[in-house]
Amino acid sequence: MNYNAMTVHCASLCLDVINQNQFFNYSESDIFGFQHEVKQLIKERLQSSTYRMTNEDEIVKALAEGVINVLLHYRRHIRGYSTEFILGSIQSQLIDLCMDDIYRRNTYGTNG
Repeated sequence: MNYNAMTVHCASLCLDVINQNQFFNYSESDIFGFQHEVKQLIKERLQSSTYRMTNEDEIVKALAEGVINVLLHYRRHIRGYSTEFILGSIQSQLIDLCMDDIYRRNTYGTNG
């Protein structure tokens, strides 16, 4: 499967956190507390890229939710991680966002 560059970036964020020695000491509340920082890191990466998107805030939100969901999943299930699961989970957030956008455009037209 081909993955979007932002998916790979977000998977890397997940692995950085999961591989910390203290990861399993974090509470779910701690993980939810990472959301602002995760959004900032994603936004910085998007802004440093060569392509621009009109729905950047929605993309940042979707990707951050994907990262947090992956972290929560592995916090709840203490065992080895799967890079395929991480990449697939985050990529599905982007696909869902794109499908919602296509549906909105087809339903409401391009003028909103």
